[in-house]
Amino acid sequence: MTPYPSTTTPAPDTGTVLPPERPEAMSTPSPDGAAAAATYFVSLYPYVFATGDLTEWAALSADDCSYCLNTQASVEDQIARGVKGEGSEIEVRDATGTELSPGDTYSADLEITQAPSFEVSHDGSRVSDGDGGTFTIHVALLWRDGWLVRAVDATRT
Repeated sequence: MTPYPSTTTPAPDTGTVLPPERPEAMSTPSPDGAAAAATYFVSLYPYVFATGDLTEWAALSADDCSYCLNTQASVEDQIARGVKGEGSEIEVRDATGTELSPGDTYSADLEITQAPSFEVSHDGSRVSDGDGGTFTIHVALLWRDGWLVRAVDATRT
């Protein structure tokens, strides 16, 4: 079971969505660091849709990560349409990192539960945007003086 913070939640009494906490374990190139980085990255997903803030997402995304780029494009599309995401909170139930090439290439496997998601328009109306569910997530990572996500594969379980 992962010891890393893994959910994005509204701030008490403000309704403002706070980003997930960046785990200290992300500071090292190791299997534990890879698991922490993957957990953090996946936990950013509801945050970027709720806020439109892609700063951390982009910083962790490798240039060739199609999942990363597709998510970024979806967030930018929501911004252009004047809607925001709501829901889709993620709970990481388990995270395991693997070192593939020492100090360089890693993978992480996560078991997550995701809540249903909605698009919310400026007038407050909500439209269902995803059912949520349980997923196995495989993340390919590189260490380059920090983590970069190269690929994400999600399978509904």
